[in-house]
Amino acid sequence: MITQMSQPFTVHLLPAHLQPSELTGAVAVVIDLLRASTTITTALSAGARQVLPCGDVESARHRAKDLPAENVLLGGERGGVLIDGFDLDNSPPAYSPELVSGKTIVFTTTNGTAAIERVAAAARVLIGCFANLNALLSVLIRDGRPVRLVCAGTAGEISLEDVLCAGAIATGLWQSLGKPEVADDQTVLAMTLYQAAAENRETYLHMLRNSRGGRNLQRLGLGSDILFAARWDQTTVVPEYDQTTAALHVPVERQPEPETHLNPLSID
Repeated sequence: MITQMSQPFTVHLLPAHLQPSELTGAVAVVIDLLRASTTITTALSAGARQVLPCGDVESARHRAKDLPAENVLLGGERGGVLIDGFDLDNSPPAYSPELVSGKTIVFTTTNGTAAIERVAAAARVLIGCFANLNALLSVLIRDGRPVRLVCAGTAGEISLEDVLCAGAIATGLWQSLGKPEVADDQTVLAMTLYQAAAENRETYLHMLRNSRGGRNLQRLGLGSDILFAARWDQTTVVPEYDQTTAALHVPVERQPEPETHLNPLSID
């Protein structure tokens, strides 16, 4: 007999696998590990005022023009590289406190920002990655509503790295709920992938480096971004999307207390 979860959670391997009706009353977590969700989390952790996600390059340029030039930076990528005329690419370490503190980041990427737009109608939209994983789990567990873990994918195809991260988040929720039976095959697949990766550091990093996103980054000479995104619990910042302002920010009143719901994999 399959028991009813007190807080249902489901992994969606691609945004297209999510029906709009499934967002009603749910918390959606967007996961684009390599690299948008890691970069957004890093930017807000470094003191950026807000991140404005845009689905395409031209809308990002137009949105930036409506803001005071001294307070705005254009960030993002197409094909993994810096967009012509933009200030920053999609490399998380580039979003340092010295550059982004107090700034508004107008941000567009190939996959991640499109996934945010796809789930914007959810009751709540959060950004997840390994860098904020246990803090994110704290927020989700306290919230208590159904959780939709949405993998951004790459050009409409499943990306192993996103599924791996979703599997870790799902495993943390599963443990917090007393390890109920999981009936959804997408969720089972993601959790099984994470459990295989969690065997040791080498397996975990091998999976990330040989994922679709990992191969793309190494081809571009950006392999160091994989290691950055692989590190757990770098921050307690959990970016949240505000439907009124169409901005990602950090709601101060909801910052989680430091807790460990899922033991991190040691990278260093």
